[in-house]
Amino acid sequence: MIRPAGVGNNPNLHAIISVSEREALFGARKLVNIAQGFKKKTFLLTVPPGVSEGSRLRLRGMGRQMPEGAKGDLFLKVQIRG
Repeated sequence: MIRPAGVGNNPNLHAIISVSEREALFGARKLVNIAQGFKKKTFLLTVPPGVSEGSRLRLRGMGRQMPEGAKGDLFLKVQIRG
């Protein structure tokens, strides 16, 4: 479960995604749950091959809804677990 967090009125949200060394090296498709208030959204995330620790993956339009209707992005920071 990914629990995104934002700062102030910024429409962009940030979270951490953990991947194995193998997933980071060869790439992967991961089914992840993203918490959105009291609901959760299931999403298929593509981890590109060769991703490194600290890289950020951008999910366009998955951020906070702004009053004027625009949606921000969700940035996932990659954490490689051993």
